[in-house]
Amino acid sequence: GKQVLLSPAAKLVKMRTRQIAYCATVATALVVAPHRTRPLTRRPATPIPPPTPSGARIVISYCQGCKWLLRSAYFAQELLTTFDGGELREVALSPAPVAGTWTVSVDEQVVWDRKADGGFPEAKILKRRVRDVVAPDASIGHSDAVPAKEPASAGWEDDWLAETALS
Repeated sequence: GKQVLLSPAAKLVKMRTRQIAYCATVATALVVAPHRTRPLTRRPATPIPPPTPSGARIVISYCQGCKWLLRSAYFAQELLTTFDGGELREVALSPAPVAGTWTVSVDEQVVWDRKADGGFPEAKILKRRVRDVVAPDASIGHSDAVPAKEPASAGWEDDWLAETALS
């Protein structure tokens, strides 16, 4: 054998051709089983019922830039699980056009505004406010319970007298 001198470009083409041929043989060797064929007919889709005309529509409007989507979804879940007797028609999450906005409205009546109410609500407080609009006479379970107030102390003097009294 006589050696043929190849230019660097020709060497690169020859090497690349070998790589492609090798990859093609490896790829065909890796195919073990044929893919399962899809059925020619599709199953019928589950029908989506039309929205119920009764019930309230709640819109939670949140600031996207503040990353409040997850918090809004949490409150939506809380409301949907609390009012599962047909009181709600829909709970919608809506990106707010104004930065820093987080509001909850029931049929376009605002029941919580983060700026006006001084922050985010506790879930039970939001549930009470929604309940007051949606079903004022309904009970929302343990979220309705008002904690018992401790008896008011007359002050530190009474505690001191009780502790130091000679008995």
